[in-house]
Amino acid sequence: MDLHTYVQADATELADFVRQKEVTPKELLTLSIEQMEKVNPELNAVVHERKEKALATADESPSSGLFAGVPTLLKDLSHQLEGERMTSGSVLFQHMIAEKNAAFVDALLQAGLLPLGHTNTPEFGLKNITEPRLHGPARNPWNTDYSPGGSSGGAAAAIAAGIVPVAGASDGGGSIRIPASFTGLFGLKPTRGRTPVGPGVGRQWQGASIDFVLAKSVRDSAALLDVTQTIQPAAAFQTPLYPGVYRETMKEPIPKQLRIAYSTESPVGTPVSECAKRAVLKTAACSRNKDTSLKTWRRQSTA
Repeated sequence: MDLHTYVQADATELADFVRQKEVTPKELLTLSIEQMEKVNPELNAVVHERKEKALATADESPSSGLFAGVPTLLKDLSHQLEGERMTSGSVLFQHMIAEKNAAFVDALLQAGLLPLGHTNTPEFGLKNITEPRLHGPARNPWNTDYSPGGSSGGAAAAIAAGIVPVAGASDGGGSIRIPASFTGLFGLKPTRGRTPVGPGVGRQWQGASIDFVLAKSVRDSAALLDVTQTIQPAAAFQTPLYPGVYRETMKEPIPKQLRIAYSTESPVGTPVSECAKRAVLKTAACSRNKDTSLKTWRRQSTA
């Protein structure tokens, strides 16, 4: 496999290549590292690397996992990997070393994904741009004068630049969805209680924040929801397991009409700029058909 093929593929396609023995996990990691070394000095998307460890354990990942052998990155906030730095983007925690894996990270490892490092995030994930004092700003691959958003901005920049096809992320008030919209990716915030939390906490940000991924394709996101959904008795929230298969459900016909609500007001009473209001109204107006129902659009997954 050449670098161009790697950069263009989503995680589902790369996993298929591994299953068909057209490429090895080590070869995929080598291509990921090559792309990271090529683009990361300018983007500052990845702030902690574990290249040697990843390569050394590439052949030990679960061969039966849906994404066996596919490189990924974790978020430097709540995605603890035992023995690796976990700074949360803060100078206060710049020397913090994780003592155990996060439950969500274990789910990604069980799926066969190979973590190559951690991505940039604003301090404690509290901004919608990624510019921590500790690591410096992440840059948007489409235009490095701009931000990739936040708080999962480093993850978004890494995927959009082709370092990995999917990366760990988290979302409380838009930290998956904002970077997805800034970089042309797919970003879903699952229902709370759907994906693992902990250990040590039963909820994050009073239950508003969840761990999931940013992805290059819809089908990657659906498949990862299939393999990471869980019920944890110790968690503050338990959401019943989806009885079907997300990656199959997404192929079902789209309903002819959907009603979609929107607002130009802040949910917490803060001022909203006039240009932001106009953008919302323009989007709604462009989506209406002749009988004022909102059209629905589905991002097509990679075939």
